Amino acid sequence: FLGPTLLLNKDERVQINVTNKIGEPSTLHWHGLHIPAIADGGPHQIIANGKSWEPTFKVMNKAATFWYHSHMLHKTGEQVYRGLAGLMIVQDEESRELKLPSTYGVDDIPLILQDRAFNRDGSFQYVRSMHDIMMGMRGNTILVNGTLRPQFQAQTNVVRLRVLNG
Repeated sequence: FLGPTLLLNKDERVQINVTNKIGEPSTLHWHGLHIPAIADGGPHQIIANGKSWEPTFKVMNKAATFWYHSHMLHKTGEQVYRGLAGLMIVQDEESRELKLPSTYGVDDIPLILQDRAFNRDGSFQYVRSMHDIMMGMRGNTILVNGTLRPQFQAQTNVVRLRVLNG
């Protein structure tokens, strides 16, 4: 549930190895990154089940918090709902000089907020009605980082929260 956080550096040349093992075609889009279309992962760059895609690009963005997610035509919502998404953090020299908290998971904390609905057996319930199709799926349970009612005990006096409405 949810992909790993990717830590990238401005001006870094990266290759990301993506293997589709979800049982159906998908894509993976780097939301907000300024990269060539061939590496963007839009709906036209389908990764068949069992196949891999290895986009290579230079990180041109300044420091910021981004996310990646499925961008599969007619399946984006469901694939993201089922966990095909994750955080990307771009760092640069300017941000390092600010002396903001930067130890991931200790004082630099990601908070990916998502709403979900569950079946009685605990599985995800996706699209329950025509209203969900027309207006968008809304769950009745809020998860943070895929966790119900999470808790965090800060070990430092200053904490940075990176909030993603995912």
